[in-house]
Amino acid sequence: MLKLSNEVKNIFSGLRLVYFGTGTFALPALKALLEAGIKPIVVVTSPDMKVGRDQILTPSPIKAFAVNKNLPLLQPIKLDEEFLGTFKKLQPDIVVLTDYGKIIPQKVLGVPVHGFLNIHPSLLPKYRGASPVENVILNGEIQTGVSIIVVDALLDHGPIVSKRKTKIKETDTAQTLRERLSRVGAELLIKSLPRYLTSKNNPKEQSHDDASFTTQLSREDGKISFAEDAETIERKVRAFTPWPGAYAIWKTADGEKRLKILKASVGQGIASEELSDAVEPPYGLVVKHGPEIGILTSKRILVLHNLQLEGKSPMNAKDFLNGYSQIIGNVLI
Repeated sequence: MLKLSNEVKNIFSGLRLVYFGTGTFALPALKALLEAGIKPIVVVTSPDMKVGRDQILTPSPIKAFAVNKNLPLLQPIKLDEEFLGTFKKLQPDIVVLTDYGKIIPQKVLGVPVHGFLNIHPSLLPKYRGASPVENVILNGEIQTGVSIIVVDALLDHGPIVSKRKTKIKETDTAQTLRERLSRVGAELLIKSLPRYLTSKNNPKEQSHDDASFTTQLSREDGKISFAEDAETIERKVRAFTPWPGAYAIWKTADGEKRLKILKASVGQGIASEELSDAVEPPYGLVVKHGPEIGILTSKRILVLHNLQLEGKSPMNAKDFLNGYSQIIGNVLI
């Protein structure tokens, strides 16, 4: 259990807080609020979505958690006038928002006494937008963090309430880094709320000239070009795990197959006998690299440790070679 001072408990007592969230990143903060004795007067999340090949109607992670904890729930399709009327009747003191998935209209932002606070997974003003976690890995950053900001009309633009840094590990994928940042954000929220609510912490305007922006990733972003260097590709593999996934195309006797790269590293080199017939080996050439699989890139070799052929289960490289040894000598595109 969280250890809160009596002063903090008094600040939190009777607080009319509304929580906006949808994805798994939003779960730790909601759990931390409950542990701190703050039960949201309502949780707002996205409508159930059709998921998977069978298009099964599935609740968001936040809805599933809220239902389990018997928390009041709203799932508006739009944050329109009807929602605004319902929201005003709640008379919220403050809203905490993270990983919700919708832009909040100005009319809605103006309802809570203390506004909306957003937990954003980057050190703002850097990496505003939809894919900050993926992009810090893609760009080879050594640290990132979480920013809590007051939400305004522009994307990730509002004044900063607090920040906390964390190192990016060489093995971090977008999934592992996002999970760690979600926990950091939850801790920072509970620490920051009392000072913010009592006006002891004056939010500071961002340095907007230093802002950088990220966009929503698409499935096509995962397509690998082996004309890039191995270090860049290895970062893409980690940044695109679990989605959209890094992949290349293998032209097999049965047609083109998508080959998903689940885990890779940068090799130190390649034995000359492996390229005996290739004066200028093409990018994407598959070679045996010890017990594993190597791919030639524009600089150094990319070593595949885990991969998944379209329609098949994930395998380690050794098992993959046992079943698909004919991949050696092929060129992935």
